[in-house]
Amino acid sequence: MPRREGWRDVSDEFWEAVYGYIPKPKKKEYKQGGPPAEPCTLLNGMLYVLHTGCQWKMLPGEYYAGSTTHRYFQRWAEAGVFRKMWIHCLKEYDDMKGIA
Repeated sequence: MPRREGWRDVSDEFWEAVYGYIPKPKKKEYKQGGPPAEPCTLLNGMLYVLHTGCQWKMLPGEYYAGSTTHRYFQRWAEAGVFRKMWIHCLKEYDDMKGIA
């Protein structure tokens, strides 16, 4: 996947640490029997939108369609995925630098 200038996708190390927080896709979430969207690509697309502030429908082509990514974003937010990731990152930072 090509990298956008000034933007980096999540590292393999970070992805391995947070992969367990991602809920399994529901069969209804992909239509016509196609495979579910790749979670790492979805996360990269979500973080791109959150970082740049662009509209979901303007998500670059190397990620999934904005509507697909937004649908997963809403589901993951309801499931507490981003809260779990935040807590994970805080613990890592506390181990490395300490949180006063």
